[in-house]
Amino acid sequence: MASHLVNQLTSKSKTPLRIDAIGALLSAFLLGVVLVRLEGFFGIPVNVLYMLASMPCFFVALDFFFLTKTNERVDLYLRIIALLNISYCVMSLGLIIAHLDSISFWGLSYIIGEIIVVFGLARLELHVAMKVKKDNHTV
Repeated sequence: MASHLVNQLTSKSKTPLRIDAIGALLSAFLLGVVLVRLEGFFGIPVNVLYMLASMPCFFVALDFFFLTKTNERVDLYLRIIALLNISYCVMSLGLIIAHLDSISFWGLSYIIGEIIVVFGLARLELHVAMKVKKDNHTV
């Protein structure tokens, strides 16, 4: 992980929550609106798309809730959202495997790409959380 990026985000420790909220909004829109309308092209069943879209909607609400809180526990907030993001990746992978027979190459590509991005963000959030916690304990 690029330590320079982690250091910059640590100084603005709520920035990963803002990034997460924006990404979750984008995911919810793409999954719940765009991919639903193009179900035939992507091959992902509508009920699966709505299930996947519901989690980012929850993440947006949680991110905004955490953003209203003091910086005192930002390391905890980052760990919670990172673990939820990882859970989302696992659930996405499981749903894709369960519906592999109907999903097109493009649907599979979209979900795999989203998993890569979300997992990368979760790793970054965990690194920032560890650094924030370490910095708060050494002050």
